[in-house]
Amino acid sequence: MEGSGGGMRIAVCGDDRAVRQELSCLIRKQAKDADILAYQSGKGMARAGQEFGISFLDIKMGDVSGMELARRIREQERRAGHRSIII
Repeated sequence: MEGSGGGMRIAVCGDDRAVRQELSCLIRKQAKDADILAYQSGKGMARAGQEFGISFLDIKMGDVSGMELARRIREQERRAGHRSIII
């Protein structure tokens, strides 16, 4: 996982390392104090059990697709009573 900061928590989840790193760099340019955590798989992100203000999800991943992960996030948020941004 990548990240440290203290501002908004942002997740970047995708199976392509170069894309994760590039997206993390682009986010860092816009939100210098963001806490960016990068995950290689949907299963890894789900297992981490973290809450994020924004999640960037790859649609096609080997184990859990970005669409399935988004559904899981929304279900957890419904129970917790809050809503994040999913891209």
